[in-house]
Amino acid sequence: MILVPFPPGRTPATLQLTTLDVRQGDSIFLGFPDGSNLVIDGGGLLGLGLGEHFGEERFDIGDDVISPFLWSQQICRIDALVLTHAHRDHMGGLYALLDNFDVSELWVGQNPLVPEYVNILKTALRHSVPIRVLMATDSMVFHSAHLEFLNPIAGSNRASTPSNNDSLAFRLQWGNRRFLLTGDIERRIEAQLLQNNKHISAEVLKVAHHGSRSSTSSEFVDSVNPLWALISVSENSPFGHPHAEVMERLDERKISVFRTDRDGAITVTTDGNKLEVQTFVSRI
Repeated sequence: MILVPFPPGRTPATLQLTTLDVRQGDSIFLGFPDGSNLVIDGGGLLGLGLGEHFGEERFDIGDDVISPFLWSQQICRIDALVLTHAHRDHMGGLYALLDNFDVSELWVGQNPLVPEYVNILKTALRHSVPIRVLMATDSMVFHSAHLEFLNPIAGSNRASTPSNNDSLAFRLQWGNRRFLLTGDIERRIEAQLLQNNKHISAEVLKVAHHGSRSSTSSEFVDSVNPLWALISVSENSPFGHPHAEVMERLDERKISVFRTDRDGAITVTTDGNKLEVQTFVSRI
């Protein structure tokens, strides 16, 4: 395990996953050995009413956090931009990414057509970005990595408002290492995955819903059996994330936990066998 106090650059012949510090939201960067990339979610501020206080009125997570990180990696093209589900803290920064980068594709799941989600789709279309809808049972090889989509199930959404359980969730395997990327799925979907005997074991787990106790059941964690757990959450989360029950559950199983509120950006790299982790904020 390696802990360093600066953001890492790209390492040749490795897969890189970086969980960015976007406060109470999600944004994940995946860099592949051939130089291609995948960006999952764009963060998004929740508003002053939930403790989001900034000196500048027009602070934008996409413009002011995610884009500078990508530029620091010499990236001007996003090979696939993924929206897990239509909640503000996952899609607010996508407008800036669509404006600032040449995006090859936008991947979405099954989301209610609420106005902000429709605006994201329209922005993508205005930039001539193809939109790909993905569901459970879809799988693909994406730049040498195998992606198996676990949620949502086609036709399962009947709600008129976005839900955490809409989340586009998938397992990525590269070499002998696996990453489970869960969006904000809750216990109902976790139980469904277990009941359907889905392959969810992974060395690295992106903890769903910022560590809320609505997710990460004991049975689910036992089935995933990760070495490391990554939590994207704001300092002094207005929702009390990550919940003490979740942290206790992970601690009991000797799972190393990395959190953006304490560690800043978290980068996991692998050559297909060895795993290394680097954090922006040193723990030493």
